[in-house]
Amino acid sequence: MPTLPAKPRIALDGSLTDWIASERIDYNDLSGYSFYAQPQDDRFYFALSAPTAIGPNTTFWLNTDQNTATGYQIFGNAGGAEYNVNIKTDGTVALYSGAAGQTLVLDNLQIAYSADRRTIEFAIPKAAIGTPPVIKTLFDVNDTVFGPTNYSAQPYIAYDNNVSRTDPSHKIGIVYSATTAAHYFSPTAYSQLFMAVQSQAMQAGISFDTFGKDIIADFAASGAAHDIINIRANPMLNSFAAVMSRATQVGTSVVIAQNSANSITLLNTSRSSLSSADFRFV
Repeated sequence: MPTLPAKPRIALDGSLTDWIASERIDYNDLSGYSFYAQPQDDRFYFALSAPTAIGPNTTFWLNTDQNTATGYQIFGNAGGAEYNVNIKTDGTVALYSGAAGQTLVLDNLQIAYSADRRTIEFAIPKAAIGTPPVIKTLFDVNDTVFGPTNYSAQPYIAYDNNVSRTDPSHKIGIVYSATTAAHYFSPTAYSQLFMAVQSQAMQAGISFDTFGKDIIADFAASGAAHDIINIRANPMLNSFAAVMSRATQVGTSVVIAQNSANSITLLNTSRSSLSSADFRFV
């Protein structure tokens, strides 16, 4: 169960020192970039760190009604953004509707830059964008780098999660399904979705466990180039003996079941062919 750190109050000072890992909403999908969002009082706060100076024409697209068919269509076919935040030539920022910097909604939003302008923080009054519970967010930096790279993929999601938990002992389960991943329009997009759900839970301050049913179709149990399954920090599967105690021959396959929600299926594999060399416990 992930440990959730205390959340410090955010101050707009161009530094990420008062942001914590659970407030990061990107998927580590752009090398050198990190994107954060967090509600605080009557505002949504955002922070972006980049490997280059963040300048004019940088735009943050905000889909506040969760409907990609409404709002402005970026590139004519993506986003559905009701609002956008655009950096002007003088470094100030404003809130607009329509295309980037098109129709002014609110001028002079709060913003702060780091000394090298590679990090920015800004705040948007919730009321100015209709106090949405969720914002699907896209960005472009200097009109050259786009996050996500594919605007039709899973967006970055910010939540208005200023809530107090009454029972922190409860947690949720997040299930990864290899079968669903195989039928999803993109395995990468499904992985991003799985990571996004974990990010959303952490933003909301909710503890969680992840579950999955993995299927390995081409496992090689022997030979010089045999496969190795890494099992990380699992108190129930922490030795070869523990694995074998939960391994069952099912037809031509071996099913290693931790419980009903977590299992590994090795297709076309014999239980007797498995050895300790096939597993690594870390």
